[in-house]
Amino acid sequence: MRLALIFDFDLTLSPGIMLDPVLRHWGLEPGDFWRSCSDLQGPDGFDLEHSYLYRLMEEGRRDPAHRLTNEGLRGWGGQVPLYPGLVDSPDGPGLFKALKEAVPPGQLELFIISGGLQPLME
Repeated sequence: MRLALIFDFDLTLSPGIMLDPVLRHWGLEPGDFWRSCSDLQGPDGFDLEHSYLYRLMEEGRRDPAHRLTNEGLRGWGGQVPLYPGLVDSPDGPGLFKALKEAVPPGQLELFIISGGLQPLME
């Protein structure tokens, strides 16, 4: 028997929103950014994922220092907090390592399905 565990990222694996470290680095207040994304949504507008991607592109056009790269996103990803117990700590192995050790090889697959940016999660 094979097992698959499927997770969302924001507010599931992390108590925060993965993009917040990027926004703060740019000097933007995350709440203001997300409200500006909401303003783009609606019956004739974007959905949440497309509105925030559009806003990120706007930021990059407005200020070249705000253009995103995979390298930059991976660096900010290290600032995204994870819930305690997910990763290894002095108290023992994290959840993912413990699961891999408890389930025979090839019997467990872990997936993250998210509207977020993959390099931040990596």
